[in-house]
Amino acid sequence: MNAIVVTWRELLVAGAIVLGIYVAEWLMFLRTSKRNRDKAGVAPAAQASDELEQRIASLESELSQLKRAFVALASQPPRAEETPSSPVSVVTPYAQAVELARQGMDAATLSSQCGISRGEAELIIALYRFDSA
Repeated sequence: MNAIVVTWRELLVAGAIVLGIYVAEWLMFLRTSKRNRDKAGVAPAAQASDELEQRIASLESELSQLKRAFVALASQPPRAEETPSSPVSVVTPYAQAVELARQGMDAATLSSQCGISRGEAELIIALYRFDSA
């Protein structure tokens, strides 16, 4: 029988050929991926940046429109239904208590006449009794 004999030199040549084929495939892959990126046009990051700039510009224009509308509304005189025709004086128990405290009433009388607690009456007296003096 004839035996096949492979020497180190033949193995080295075969390894170099395999390595050459691998490098060639790698270079072809890089070239095709570069072509695909070039065909896509603008890079995704640049495209996203352009979209953000457009969005910011539209928001700024909307903000300026809202400012103009606000200024226009603020400069208009109030409508007739918004202004009261006769002034209505609403006297709350606390406003009444402040007036009575300024007149010098004590806490027990103040709480019974105004319908507030004794602690609230004492606080109002402490705050407003000597305020007018």
